[in-house]
Amino acid sequence: MKNQRSEEGINASGVIGFLIGFLSGGLVGALVMLLLAPRTGQQTRSKIQKKGAKLRRQAAKGVEDVVAEAGDMAHQFTEDVQASVHKSAESVQNSVHKGVSDLQQRGQEVLAEVKK
Repeated sequence: MKNQRSEEGINASGVIGFLIGFLSGGLVGALVMLLLAPRTGQQTRSKIQKKGAKLRRQAAKGVEDVVAEAGDMAHQFTEDVQASVHKSAESVQNSVHKGVSDLQQRGQEVLAEVKK
């Protein structure tokens, strides 16, 4: 029993020692980071704001380009559809004229046969 308690005491003190070392190492690391930082907080925030503004401008330009390209594509599509409709209308009109012409010719032939 006595050996178990002493082993538990060693394990507990080892865990506590580890935690103290871990925390003190983290604090020392944070302190070194602050001392060796290349810029102040204000400079870093200013740089982030400038970079954010630049990215916003680039995004806005990209959106403008996409909108312009979509407009061009829509315009081209509209022209293509109009040309296709015009071509189809001409084709239908030609077919109707040919049908009417064929009917007139057939009617004249029938009339000529009836008169004989």
